[in-house]
Amino acid sequence: MMSAPERNEVSDSETDREVAAPGDGELRGRPDSINHSLGFPRDASSKQSTFQLDGRTSGRLRMRPDLSRQPRVRVSPQAANISMDPPGMVSWESWENLASTLRPLRSRWFNGGLHAQPDFSPTAPDLVCFSQLRWDFVYQRPQHLMTRCALERRVFFVEEPRFGPEPSHLEISPRDCGVSVVVPHLPIGIDRAQSLAALRHLVDALLREQGIREFGLWYWSSLAFGYTDHLDPRVVVYDCVEELSALRSAPPELADHEHALLKRADLVFTAGQGLYESRRERHANIHPIANSVDVAHFAQARMACSDPADQQGVGGPRIGFFGVIDDRLDLSLIARVAAHRPDWQLVMIGPEVGSGLGELPRGPNLHYLGKKDYEALPRYLAGWNVAWLPYRTGSAERLINPMRTPEYLAAGRAVVSSHLPDVVKPFGEQGLVRLAKTAEQFVAEIQAALEEAPEERLRKVDAFLAQTSWESAWNRMTRLIEAAVDARYDRQAHAVSLETKQGMEVAAGTGLHDSR
Repeated sequence: MMSAPERNEVSDSETDREVAAPGDGELRGRPDSINHSLGFPRDASSKQSTFQLDGRTSGRLRMRPDLSRQPRVRVSPQAANISMDPPGMVSWESWENLASTLRPLRSRWFNGGLHAQPDFSPTAPDLVCFSQLRWDFVYQRPQHLMTRCALERRVFFVEEPRFGPEPSHLEISPRDCGVSVVVPHLPIGIDRAQSLAALRHLVDALLREQGIREFGLWYWSSLAFGYTDHLDPRVVVYDCVEELSALRSAPPELADHEHALLKRADLVFTAGQGLYESRRERHANIHPIANSVDVAHFAQARMACSDPADQQGVGGPRIGFFGVIDDRLDLSLIARVAAHRPDWQLVMIGPEVGSGLGELPRGPNLHYLGKKDYEALPRYLAGWNVAWLPYRTGSAERLINPMRTPEYLAAGRAVVSSHLPDVVKPFGEQGLVRLAKTAEQFVAEIQAALEEAPEERLRKVDAFLAQTSWESAWNRMTRLIEAAVDARYDRQAHAVSLETKQGMEVAAGTGLHDSR
């Protein structure tokens, strides 16, 4: 996990020089016994830099100021292989050597070797993320990832705004896991342009008041890019978890915001292969990282558990679902299965969301138990005979990668699912999940699951789950973030080096350096 920023300490008997990484907008030398310095003090008024050698010569070099604010590191001239040829002039090769020496420090500065040890570092850059999912809604991918990130840095989880009678303000609530949940509050009645302006102001206030100076941005909501595109982060990550633009409730501007975010992002993750395939031609650095599972947590359902009070009165066999109950579920399918097998008890757990949900099917064997805490879910699962995923399979739903699939499997339940591409592959192809399209097929597959001997299925399930965890997913993400930070830094350093080389050539050609 991320450790404190490392320093590269190399001493030299004659001089010990402190420099900032190329791209900082300034390179300062701190001479000890040798009276020369390598420095580019910023000149904010001209957006150029003063070039000084031996304290006697100065010229004007065009540089990009402050491209990459960087903590100071100490590197000796010998360690960086810096040569002065002729004396007082830094060779072009030395610039390249210096950049290659400092590049790994730039990488470690961002993530501190995240996979090494889970120590919180107060000097690590903060992470500010924007989500359409509220922190306290349902415990899922954002919570799993950000609780791990918060082990070594400050994490600010910015939710979508709430509207009310009060003026615009931020509500910040630190959680025990280390994440600070940020809720913007906006007054009722303002239009979209006013909302964007107010949100931009609130985000700026968050950074200023919380002392967020070095930071990365992580987006689950592309809508948030509309009021954060002015920020200057160290890295931009877009984690695409569902096809939001295809939902009936999606705002019309969502696709435009995602297009702009994809152009700006350094790195894109997708929660499934389908989302990856639909975006792979739109970004050069995109990686599918599927939803994982906390195996130890859900495996508690395989042990004897006392039935929760609100499930004790439900007979059996029990066919269960937990997740968000929204318009992605096939309500007609649920109603037909319930009617076809009145002796089965269909347990539905989760919050009911969305104006397009319609009238939920009702009946004596349909039991809606509401939202449950993440910690309580294994106890409910322990009382189910089969778990199911009765999703629609239209254009808006085909890219769903339900987090519940591996969680059901870790709990030891047989699973029957709709034909969702990210369930078919890998779970269906490996015989871990039964697949169905119609109500009749669901009934047949659930009946087969009720009658099967579970030993062979559990053996295959456990072998599959041994290869996945949220820790491994997060570690892979951080390695990719590290590479993205390196790539961004290399681009900036290369741009600065080219401009510096051109400036040196101009200075040499016009006699601006003193050869005394």
